[in-house]
Amino acid sequence: MSSAAIMDAVLAKIKTVLSESKGVLASDVSPEQAEEVSRLLGEAMSAGWTAGLQARLATAESEAETVEVDGVTYRYKLDSEKEFLTPGGMLKLTRRIYQPDTGGKCHIPLDAARGMEDQFATVEVRDAALYAVALGTPQEAETLLAKCSLFQPSATAIKRMARQMGQWLEEHEDDVLTEIRVEEPIPQYDNYEKLVDYHHTTEHLSKAAEAIFGKGSRKAQDWYGKYCSKLKDEDGGAGRVLRSLDYYERSVKLSKSRREALATEHTFFTRNEHRMDYAGFRGNGWPIGSGPVEAACKSVVKTRLCRSGMRWSRFGGQHILSLRTYVKSDRWDAMWSQYKRIERSRSPCNTT
Repeated sequence: MSSAAIMDAVLAKIKTVLSESKGVLASDVSPEQAEEVSRLLGEAMSAGWTAGLQARLATAESEAETVEVDGVTYRYKLDSEKEFLTPGGMLKLTRRIYQPDTGGKCHIPLDAARGMEDQFATVEVRDAALYAVALGTPQEAETLLAKCSLFQPSATAIKRMARQMGQWLEEHEDDVLTEIRVEEPIPQYDNYEKLVDYHHTTEHLSKAAEAIFGKGSRKAQDWYGKYCSKLKDEDGGAGRVLRSLDYYERSVKLSKSRREALATEHTFFTRNEHRMDYAGFRGNGWPIGSGPVEAACKSVVKTRLCRSGMRWSRFGGQHILSLRTYVKSDRWDAMWSQYKRIERSRSPCNTT
């Protein structure tokens, strides 16, 4: 079909929609009228979009009596109408159905040619709907898309898309990530430094204070505060802690249980002293805690999965997280490109 013929189909449909509402277009401008005109134009755009797409696909339909796919011959059986959700809205499309003479699964050449086998929504609609559900609930995604697009998938349809895409990512994740990494610049690390999380270290410092001075005592609180500051602000802070622990092990009489507790904390600081350069890290502007990692866990997992009243199956939760990680890592478009590439690499059917 020529572009002119598609244009005629689009314009004819738009004219039909607009001509049915001449009263709205002829009335005086007001906030209410402007809103109604916007609604009407959206309706016209949707009708024109689907009419143009339908006209184009109608000419692409096979008229052959048989088609061959992967060495199997399929024979025409009947025409079947199905609704598809497109960027312009819902489209009703009649397709020719083929089946082997021996029976079995049918083949629909038009669906296969446009990448819509076993799909309800086009790839553009799936892109937007899945991105939306990675950020919020299916109900929120439904509401959002209804407010800002010409297509309006239901929450149930969005859930189904998420399940299908989650399963697809599980099957193809290695290939997808490999291709994405090929395109990404490789970070250059000349060296790296190891550090025990500062807050984890202060927990051990608190236990040491309790072992020396007793739980909840004022002396324990003062000692703990003093050496927290030394650890964080002074070069060799961990060494200062160890010297203080050595002093109290020698000079203070402790019960067996408290002496054992103090020995445990002494061992912790001895083994990790070389990984406690908090002052040096702070001087370089580096983090000394696991906050960035914990914040990432909250942003990726907790914010989406731990909302009030939510309950997840293992697979359902993983499907959403698989989508969400691509959003939060700014890899969504790269992942979606790989999705389309892999799906389009399927062998096309050969018509006979």
